[in-house]
Amino acid sequence: MKNISGLFCKSCQSAFAFLCVSVVNAFVFAFIRFLSPSSLLNAFIFAFAFPKVYPRESGDQSLKSIMTTAQKDYNELASAADFLQKKGFSGAKLALVLGTGLGGLAEQVKSPRIIDTADIPGYPSSSVEGHHGRILQGKLSGVECLVFQGRLHYYEGLSSVQACAPVIISQMLGAESIILTNASGSINGSFPPGSLMLAEDFICAFHKNPLLGLVPGNLRGNGLNLDYVIFPPYHLIAMESAGETGIILRSGTLGVTWGPSYETPAEVRMLQFAGADAASMSTGPEIIMAKHLGLNILALSCLTNLGSGISPTPLTHQEVQEAAAMVAESFRLLILRIIKRMGIYHEWH
Repeated sequence: MKNISGLFCKSCQSAFAFLCVSVVNAFVFAFIRFLSPSSLLNAFIFAFAFPKVYPRESGDQSLKSIMTTAQKDYNELASAADFLQKKGFSGAKLALVLGTGLGGLAEQVKSPRIIDTADIPGYPSSSVEGHHGRILQGKLSGVECLVFQGRLHYYEGLSSVQACAPVIISQMLGAESIILTNASGSINGSFPPGSLMLAEDFICAFHKNPLLGLVPGNLRGNGLNLDYVIFPPYHLIAMESAGETGIILRSGTLGVTWGPSYETPAEVRMLQFAGADAASMSTGPEIIMAKHLGLNILALSCLTNLGSGISPTPLTHQEVQEAAAMVAESFRLLILRIIKRMGIYHEWH
């Protein structure tokens, strides 16, 4: 009887906690809707479902488990960085992450030191076509650079920390700045496919935050400020470099989704309503991580296609790669000019 009584008490406690959370949620939702009678009823209905839809534990993992996994992944990347350092990968102040179809820029690296990421213990493997999975170090426009030829994505089955491996390892190897590039779909009618866009802001609310459960010892808590995620001098450098090379560089907001499927027409409309000009399956989490690590950031998107519901034809990964290849030369010229001006700005030698 004692055990049954204990179970009954625990059940009552759980039910009472559920009721309290539901009532609080109901009043919050009703307040948002100005406390109209109909919205109050709807709010109560929705609020009782809310704890079930959004449980306290993410994916049946406790917060402790999430933190343990994140720290484990971070430590593995630290081991990978240590391995690279012993192989001579160090001293570069600028890192580049080359997205889908943009890896050709790596061929411009002078006297490169090269390693396949598959040969690096603790480094996640990339499985997406168009991402070569190599790291190079050498000079671009006279600046020593660490170049990641191919990025990682959360949808490949990686954790959010692992998907940010290039950013984390760059910082561990001494980089001060990073250029993040990607192939994106245009959802702004005035940004045609083949355009290059400076991502001056981003929407990542629909993607898992890479800082979840991760609090490395050299970082100072939560509440990361994401104002001016792009280093202001780099915005000017990018625009001036585009003008010098005769390339049209648009400025816009990047909307980030999970992938691996492309956005639905409804999702595209949602991103448009939220103010996005392009849609991508990457870069947003990397920007958050780079900002958290204190790196100076520049993010560039190659707009390879029109978003779903805008394009008259179904989109394929091959189309994205082919479109990226078509603007590869403009991309190469722009990046090289930007790097040169960054080197002058920072007095990198």
